[in-house]
Amino acid sequence: MKTPDETVAEKVGAIFEKQGLILSAKTSNFISNLASGKLRVDDWSLYADLAIEKDKDSNEKKN
Repeated sequence: MKTPDETVAEKVGAIFEKQGLILSAKTSNFISNLASGKLRVDDWSLYADLAIEKDKDSNEKKN
């Protein structure tokens, strides 16, 4: 059974991979490091900001 941290990390990793922010080959390493707390907030919050920006741009193009 996965911990809540692992579950959230998998979802975050999948979103970042889908957005093209991390390579498929690096996703499992990213997920592992995020779930275990080895990534600093600065390291992955930048990815989150980029994912949000890409999503906004995508939605604006649809409208």
